[in-house]
Formats: sequence, structure tokens, C-alpha cells
Amino acid sequence: MKTLPSPALMAGLHQAAWSQGVGRRMLDELRELTRRKDPAEGSPVTSDEFFAEFARHYSHVRGTRALLRDTWRDNEAALATGAQLNDEQETMSRLACSLATRTALEISQLVHRFAGAQVMRDGVLQRFFRDSHAGSQHRGSSHIVTQKCGRMLSGTLPTGSHWGFFDLVVPETTAAGA
Repeated sequence: MKTLPSPALMAGLHQAAWSQGVGRRMLDELRELTRRKDPAEGSPVTSDEFFAEFARHYSHVRGTRALLRDTWRDNEAALATGAQLNDEQETMSRLACSLATRTALEISQLVHRFAGAQVMRDGVLQRFFRDSHAGSQHRGSSHIVTQKCGRMLSGTLPTGSHWGFFDLVVPETTAAGA
């Protein structure tokens, strides 16, 4: 019988894929908005600052996608042998989810900054802007998860620390001789 990861972990990886789609779609919409603007009009979406930020966020989507694929492949390989995911695999899965969600949120801020009122009008940009903010509120992908991943990856937690359903479980330490 094959071992399955926790439902929370699977939900997180699915949300990560969703977040990737949200972030990428906002970039695609910004690209189209840029193509429709005349640079001579001085639009923020045709400025050099915009193009630098667009490139940076585009690279974040690509990097996050690579991390998600690498993490998923590593998890699949472990699970195919019947093994449970180890602490690092669990941590990287949660970190990839949190990073994908945070990337979509940062792209929404790029949209808000450069698309102006377009993001407030009923349409695709407004919907994905809202969705990216809603997605960032999930317990399994919040910035707190990233903090806990950092604690786990740093190797500074006591022996026996592990991931529970949605949270990092750290055993209580007792004073020597107590």
C-alpha cells in the first residue's frame, strides 16, 4: 500500500499550482495592457521602472514553478518507494506553497502600482487581484509558514520537531535534571 502525504500538504501543493496560475495570468494581462499603451503618453506601464519590475516578477514566477516541480518530483520519488516524506520534503513542500502564494501577492502589488484604475474596474485584472489576496489568507500558505520552514531548515529546532497537520510541532524541552 502506498503512503500518501497529509491532506493539508496536498491541499497546499494544489494551492501553489493555483497561485502560479493567478500570478502568471496577472503578468499576461499586464503584458497586454502594455502592448495597448502608447509610450509617448507617459503611461506607467511603459516606463523603464515598470519593465524592470515586470522582468523581476516574471523570473519569480519561473523560479517558483521550477521549485514546485522539483519538490513534487522529489516527493513522488519517495512516495513511489512506499516511504513517508521526510522532514525536509515536508518543509520544502510547505515552503514552495508559501512562496508561490507570496509571489502571486507580490504580482498583485505590481498590478496595483502600475495598472492604475484598471485593477479596480470589473474585469480579469480585478478578479485575479482579489483572488491573490484571498489566497494569501490561507493558513497553510501564510508568511508564518515561511518562518516555520526557516526554523526547520536552519537545523536549530530540538530533536523530534516535525510537521503536524497544519503546523510545526516542537517538543517541549526540559531543564537537565528537572
